[in-house]
Amino acid sequence: MLGGITSLPEVSTTATAAAIPNPSLAASNVFGSVSTNLLILAVADFASPTPLVLRVPMAAVIRQGLVALGVLFIAGAGIILGDPFGGSIGIGPLAIAAIVIVSFVLMGRIGAAPPAADEPDVAEDLEEPSLLRIVLKLAGVGLVVVVAGAVAAQSADAFAEDLGLASGFVGFVLLAVVTSLPEVSATIGAVRVGLGGLAAANIFGSNMFNVALLAVADLSYTQGPLLDALGSDVLLSLALATALIAAYLAALRWPGRTIGRIGIGSAVVIAGYVVGAGALARLG
Repeated sequence: MLGGITSLPEVSTTATAAAIPNPSLAASNVFGSVSTNLLILAVADFASPTPLVLRVPMAAVIRQGLVALGVLFIAGAGIILGDPFGGSIGIGPLAIAAIVIVSFVLMGRIGAAPPAADEPDVAEDLEEPSLLRIVLKLAGVGLVVVVAGAVAAQSADAFAEDLGLASGFVGFVLLAVVTSLPEVSATIGAVRVGLGGLAAANIFGSNMFNVALLAVADLSYTQGPLLDALGSDVLLSLALATALIAAYLAALRWPGRTIGRIGIGSAVVIAGYVVGAGALARLG
């Protein structure tokens, strides 16, 4: 649930960018948000009293990560091979959305991962607000997010055009960083109070949700299947997001290995993001 809430900015920016229409900006924002979320989790490792990997709920994160890898593979196949039916909406994004929804339902039935033994139960110290108060707050915040997201997407499109930058680079680096600000607050806040498991689950849940936004973008894009309109810069951003997820999941096999005070997975993600963003900048 937290992952879906913190991904609300991506909903607005992705739909707006596709409707402009700037499909490269929309898709690169999706893949850039996935990579930026992992970067946030990696940087949050510095704020954790112990390497964050020791607090990660392995089973839950691995399930979420494998689903994210699967739907990213479907997106990549759609970009490379094109849509087989040639309709106004591609089959790939719809399949991705369906897989993500079913996965969330199944994971909800499995149940949330229990907190680590040394993680505090902060819920005991919080006063439970009324349902009406929660709904009103969410509605107000949601309205602000929708408006701000639309403005951010239009500004990013104008910024790329004025400076002659590739939309794929602007969406991956600049727009993705802006729309990932809620994850910064939620992740750093959770790590600082000792809820590293919640932080990791939030990031990987957000990444699943973000990839499903390709369906939202495709519905907003009126010039044919979205994936058919994407080029090599977006494909590179997708490959980077896939590689970072795979690297972090692989590093979970060695939770005791660290580089300095952070886990090896966090170190690989930080280095991989910097190298990948530099490659996108050169391509753009």
